[in-house]
Amino acid sequence: MLQMLTRNKKDEYDRLRREAKYTCRRKKTQMMNDHLLEVQSTYDEIRNFYKNIKRVGNNYQSRETMCGDKNGKTLVSAAEVVDRQKNYSEEVPSQNKSKGRICKVE
Repeated sequence: MLQMLTRNKKDEYDRLRREAKYTCRRKKTQMMNDHLLEVQSTYDEIRNFYKNIKRVGNNYQSRETMCGDKNGKTLVSAAEVVDRQKNYSEEVPSQNKSKGRICKVE
């Protein structure tokens, strides 16, 4: 059953959201501190030291989820983005070739 949005419910939702965000931030900080302590403890064992450092950096992956088409419209679906990137990568070399022509001026 749908409930009506009231000021009290919104305040309660905001409070719970802030609480959850604070908890997640605190747990992430604790996890990173634990991991740094582990890295520091393996400083004498070079191989394990570098493995632990590499493990920290491997979590980041950039993902392109949106891009613009030729007309400036934003493409959101994954298939459209892939097609646009493919078309763009084909267009760029052809544009560079046309700019590289030397015209004779009479």
